Amino acid sequence: MATRKRSVKSRSAASPKRKAATRTSARKPAVRPATGKGSELERLRRQLAEYKRELKESREQQTATAEILKVISGSPADTQPVFEAIVRSCAQLFGGVNASLRLIRGDCAETMASTFPLQGTGGSNPVPLNDLGSPSSRALSLTTVLHIPDLLVDASVSEAARQRAARRGYRAVMYAQLLKDGRPIGTIDVNRARPGPFTDKQIAQLQTFAAQRSEEHTSELQSRF
Repeated sequence: MATRKRSVKSRSAASPKRKAATRTSARKPAVRPATGKGSELERLRRQLAEYKRELKESREQQTATAEILKVISGSPADTQPVFEAIVRSCAQLFGGVNASLRLIRGDCAETMASTFPLQGTGGSNPVPLNDLGSPSSRALSLTTVLHIPDLLVDASVSEAARQRAARRGYRAVMYAQLLKDGRPIGTIDVNRARPGPFTDKQIAQLQTFAAQRSEEHTSELQSRF
């Protein structure tokens, strides 16, 4: 009988410890399996940011077109202000760059407008169309954007083209064709002082910008031929 009482007392004494251990384990936060909601939310945030960027770019394109059309309506007989508005809006679209517009004149391509001051940096700089060491002439033979991350080290660039780039202070450049009835009649180029590649998105933007200018301003471009 004494033995049984000691056993009951022993279990009673141990009981508070077990209860304390139970309370301690109950306070531990439960580990829940990942539901995937966090990753889905992040995907939606990225998608929203992309939509906002696309909307901003679309508005910038519309602003560029509106500015050029305003210039056309203000000077219908003079094409030079139109060309200057095109390069100005192109430079604004990309930000922190310079832009130039070149057209074919006979056997050469000449600068018709630029955000660079033409005086003191070579003027219109007529370059023979068969001079493939000149990026502006080589771009006329391509159906895609010509992209050169660093003119000063690119082996395909002639020494004359390198010297011109050095005078004007740019190293990275990309060119897109202007077309009339499916044939190249000139180029729009964007360049910057810092060497390094433009992004795929910027390259696509320039191609779109050039295509829109070709389509919307055919009459102004035609007047030069």
